[in-house]
Amino acid sequence: MSKLEQQITDYLAVSEETIVTHTAPDLSEKIWKKHQNNKYKKYSAIAASVCVFSLFFWLQQASYSLASPSLIAQSQILELKLEKVSTTQLSDNQQLIIENWQYELELIDESIELQNQKTQSLNQQENEHIAQNLWANRTQLLTQMIDFYLQPIDLYEI
Repeated sequence: MSKLEQQITDYLAVSEETIVTHTAPDLSEKIWKKHQNNKYKKYSAIAASVCVFSLFFWLQQASYSLASPSLIAQSQILELKLEKVSTTQLSDNQQLIIENWQYELELIDESIELQNQKTQSLNQQENEHIAQNLWANRTQLLTQMIDFYLQPIDLYEI
């Protein structure tokens, strides 16, 4: 050993009790709590995202189902109008056209009834979409019949 190293070793041996030693703080508890909080925030964010996602689809489903009663009400109003205008005298050809439309209307009504019975089906959203389209077709047909009664023509494309 060199003279300098020997002096340092001697100095340390003599002043060992007077030298202030520092130890690193135990941060393991803080680190663990921070990790747990991050994990909790992550799971909370996932749960909140799932809730928002579910709420979005529920609102979409609810608004989708809310359109159907308005079509039903509109269809009932159109039926009342059709009843009022159906007193118009029509020619035989025009009467045949109306009878064909009435038959088509009956088929749509039967389809709607069958669709209402399929509420236990697996794909309920698709069934509601089909029912919605059926009600829209029914409303359109009723409007067409009313227009025909108001302005009957001999040649009319069905």
